[in-house]
Amino acid sequence: MPERRTLDFFTYDQMLTEIARLETGGYRSTGSWTLGQVCDHLATVARLSLDEGVKPMPWVVRKLLARFFLRGVLKKRTMSAGMRAPKKLMPRDDATDANGLSRWRDVCRELVERPRETYFNPAFGPMDRKSFDDLQPLHAAHHLSFLGPLPV
Repeated sequence: MPERRTLDFFTYDQMLTEIARLETGGYRSTGSWTLGQVCDHLATVARLSLDEGVKPMPWVVRKLLARFFLRGVLKKRTMSAGMRAPKKLMPRDDATDANGLSRWRDVCRELVERPRETYFNPAFGPMDRKSFDDLQPLHAAHHLSFLGPLPV
């Protein structure tokens, strides 16, 4: 089985360009999700910080995750494989490449066109705009590293 790719995106444009490349040129997966499922998951996770009334994790969990996980991820610019997302963050059963990509592009457009100074992430607590905008492409790079372009 082919290995994961090493990816690191610093902007939404870089990440969306790679998604478009996989969409138009085809891809193979070294993981268990399709491109549409990856994009659906990314959209679901980001939406949690955009939508009002999302129940946060307990305070102590947010503090520990923000201190140890988030800081490390942003500093090292990588996420470990093998963590199982909670069911509510998993791709929807009906996620296809078309609707997953559409959802993620819509969320990215909202993030770029209507930025906020702070975001509230249910897992990490309050996040400044820079940290939040750094995390989204990095999170995408993690999942997209399991998908590679088809050989030409």
